[in-house]
Amino acid sequence: SAGDSIEVLNGEGGVAEAECISISNKQVIVRISSVRDHKKEQPCLRMVLAITKSGKWEDQIKPLTELGVDRITPLFSDRTEIKQDRESFQNKVDKWAKLAMEACKQSGNPWFPRLDQPITLSEYLNDRTGLIWVASLTENAGPLKIDKQQDSCDILVGPEGGWTDSEESKFKEYGAKFFSLGKYTLRAETAGLSALAVARSQFID
Repeated sequence: SAGDSIEVLNGEGGVAEAECISISNKQVIVRISSVRDHKKEQPCLRMVLAITKSGKWEDQIKPLTELGVDRITPLFSDRTEIKQDRESFQNKVDKWAKLAMEACKQSGNPWFPRLDQPITLSEYLNDRTGLIWVASLTENAGPLKIDKQQDSCDILVGPEGGWTDSEESKFKEYGAKFFSLGKYTLRAETAGLSALAVARSQFID
């Protein structure tokens, strides 16, 4: 209602305190009283998540945004079982952006995450942005330990059934580290959220 105090986010770290002046079906007019700029939290965490057949993939977007993910990259893995080509994902990316925006407003996260078009593993490896951590079902995988001095870190989670031997070999070529989330096998969507939560918990002030 007119006269209410509201918070306005710009998705780039800015948070404004404002007063609602008027409301119509098409717009809300506010008066800004103050603006705070929030620094982006370091290291920046990019989640690279294999697309799953179940259609549950996009259910991760809201909680990942609430947890402060910097970038979300959908991945075509060897075990990805979908019939859509990448061009058909454009409408989905638009939907994902709306989900992320809703999560920013709900959680108060002032940073809107970057949402990528789906890419192949080879394309990702040529576009990697930081140290690579890979969720793995192998026995020798250790805990996920994030170096606070890193500017960025990429966390990869595979499809149901895990990565193929060929994919794990490629990761090793690029110096990736493998981690485990415990002795139980998690669904891909659960693993992605758990991995980000574990990573974020290591540098909470």
